[in-house]
Amino acid sequence: MMKNLTIEQFIDELSSNKPTPGGGGVAALSAAMSAGLNSMVYSLTVDKKAFASLDEEIKNKVLNSYEEAMKSAKDFMEYIEMDKEAFSKLMDCYKLPKDTEEHIKIRNREISIATEQAMIVPFRLMDKAKRFYDNIEVALDFGNKNLLSDVAVAVIMLNAAIEASIINVKVNYACLDGNDKIKGILEEAENIVKTSENNKRRIMEKMSF
Repeated sequence: MMKNLTIEQFIDELSSNKPTPGGGGVAALSAAMSAGLNSMVYSLTVDKKAFASLDEEIKNKVLNSYEEAMKSAKDFMEYIEMDKEAFSKLMDCYKLPKDTEEHIKIRNREISIATEQAMIVPFRLMDKAKRFYDNIEVALDFGNKNLLSDVAVAVIMLNAAIEASIINVKVNYACLDGNDKIKGILEEAENIVKTSENNKRRIMEKMSF
């Protein structure tokens, strides 16, 4: 599985003539690195003197956010494999026979289904990434103040994951005929990008970066 590769192996795979990992995998990795980095901030916050002085409610909020960040990093990594599977499935559909009208009908239907899934995967990634901003806000407010630069990088990587993900949403959306099931997804994805950019700007301004 892609998530089990070393960094060097992943870059080698990314640099090769293989179709995956590609942009979708990089987007997922960016989100995972954001969550992992934010988790590091928590790990260097809990049980420190400043943390001990916080009231219990805030301590629990930080600890819960720490746990959520670690889980999110793993969840985001899963999207690397999900992206690979969705793309591979789509490519397989294009290899289906088209010798008869029935074959063409089946092939077109399978391509449409696979294309929709290839769009849904990055959309779900960017939606999940958008919600991780709340976690970053906790690290910003109560995390180790010596690690604000790491919080800033976490924000940048999270926004990058979202900006990268919408590319694949748009590419696959353009290949689908409009239907009620997918109606509104592109607009929602574009709103996520706008929200992310606003969150990034606001948080960076708080840290004066």
